[in-house]
Amino acid sequence: MYPSAIQNYEAPDSLDGAMAGIAKFGDDAHFIAGGQSLMQAIKSRIIQPQTLIDLQNVQELRTLETAQGVTIGAMVRYRDIAGNAGLDGRLGALRDAASHVGDRQVRNRGTIGGSLCWNFVSACMPTVTLALDPRLTLGSESRGRREIGIDDFLGEPMETDRQEDELLISIFFP
Repeated sequence: MYPSAIQNYEAPDSLDGAMAGIAKFGDDAHFIAGGQSLMQAIKSRIIQPQTLIDLQNVQELRTLETAQGVTIGAMVRYRDIAGNAGLDGRLGALRDAASHVGDRQVRNRGTIGGSLCWNFVSACMPTVTLALDPRLTLGSESRGRREIGIDDFLGEPMETDRQEDELLISIFFP
């Protein structure tokens, strides 16, 4: 089955630009992170977005900081989590799970944020992340930022508390 045509493609280079893009195009737009889950949903016509907002150039979403607690940006790839020895110890399960997601190609493209936002029943990252009890930061142009616990964020399979105009920014493990 062929997917429906994408009419608009945006590639903002800032967090504000990404949030402005989703506000501009509304319900007909989707963020694309690594594309591992989104492209399957588009091909299967589960969703038919008119606009894709590509997050690849948004550097604020790519941070992985291990200062006071651990903050992982939503666009951090599985390979970067798997290869970070600073995550051993309390977050060793996260590192181990990231090293076993899919195959090398998936680990090189897939992101922790994409996995959490899609919340597929077969995905290991939402389950492991839930067990580690982080706080998530989401942002919206109209409502600003908010924090939410992972247990309140994840719902039924393929459901989360993220609103259509919100972007998952980061995951914080105290």
